[in-house]
Amino acid sequence: MKYRTALLLAAEDLGESGTKTIDIDVSKPISRIELIYKTTKGDHGMDAPTPANIPKIELVDGSKPLHSLTGYENQALAYYNHPGVLMDIGEHLKDIDEVDTYFIDFGRWLWDELLAFDPSRFTNPQLKVTFDEDAADTEAGAGFLEVWAHIFDEKVISPIGFLSAIEHFDYTCGSGDSYETIELPEDKVIRQMLVRAHQDGKEPWYSIDEARLDEGTLDRIPWEYTNLEMY
Repeated sequence: MKYRTALLLAAEDLGESGTKTIDIDVSKPISRIELIYKTTKGDHGMDAPTPANIPKIELVDGSKPLHSLTGYENQALAYYNHPGVLMDIGEHLKDIDEVDTYFIDFGRWLWDELLAFDPSRFTNPQLKVTFDEDAADTEAGAGFLEVWAHIFDEKVISPIGFLSAIEHFDYTCGSGDSYETIELPEDKVIRQMLVRAHQDGKEPWYSIDEARLDEGTLDRIPWEYTNLEMY
């Protein structure tokens, strides 16, 4: 069998809130880690979108972060990389299960042989999932987490590295016409950048009108967009 899925965590009721630490106890390269979080709704409707139940998903090696995004950011990244994939399932009705899926993709696609996460190259790789079962529904109960790893089994590969997704900068926008200068890392190859703006009841472009990437001088501007509403 070239590929298979390995269970990292059997479905477990984690309680109301906290952080679950899961050892990555497989030795073969991983193409994707899939997290499934299921709650039983206690009321009709929603108090917040369901990714609010997962404030943080982290993959670490000791104190070094290898992946670190909120539930919202994790699903947004999956949305752009897997158009049309359904990540939230539920009818928002009392006593009905709400099921949410989160991906950590280490390759450009599933079973990418060039880019994958090889746990054997790290000292103590662990997955840390911060959860709050009643953030999306204050009456919800029984928050179950289940985690799978899509691994290369008999297919022998030697990946050159893996895709790492990390929230690089977080700040509160200032007054109108203000801007923030963000220094990007110079020791990493950047494949993709996503700008997230959020304000309750507002469109993303209400908070951010323009974005620009320059090389420290306005003489060199690789990318600029001044109408995010049309982007």
